[in-house]
Amino acid sequence: MRAYEFTLHLVTGVELDDKLTELIFEAGCDDCTPVSFGPKVYLEFAKVADSLEAALSEAVSLLDSVGIDVASAEVQTEALEPA
Repeated sequence: MRAYEFTLHLVTGVELDDKLTELIFEAGCDDCTPVSFGPKVYLEFAKVADSLEAALSEAVSLLDSVGIDVASAEVQTEALEPA
């Protein structure tokens, strides 16, 4: 297993406040950093998994389980290099 770095962009209209931050961590996403820039909210992950697909799928599923919708994902190219 290895750490994969990626960013999940949340849907438009979501505000990064204490309630959302709490939901993110309660969902089990303690391997991300919530960030907001203007009206955009995104989560920067460093998730340990067997594959990039598994890391992305787990992160999206955990967020979905608490009602947080993901608009898109961005993968850092370093995550694709062999260990």
